[in-house]
Amino acid sequence: MTADVKLVEDIEAAEHMLNAYPALRAMYAPGDGNTAIFALTSGRAVISSFTAAPVEITF
Repeated sequence: MTADVKLVEDIEAAEHMLNAYPALRAMYAPGDGNTAIFALTSGRAVISSFTAAPVEITF
């Protein structure tokens, strides 16, 4: 897999992540500096198998 990585410093993104994993709220809060959210762009992944042709995914 290859991709460009961008740090997302949006508080709403951290809030969304913590809403998806509520057990983490005891340890983290949006904007507390203890979490980081990254976005992958211009990505390419290749899924390889011994029994089938490789599958390439771009995003």
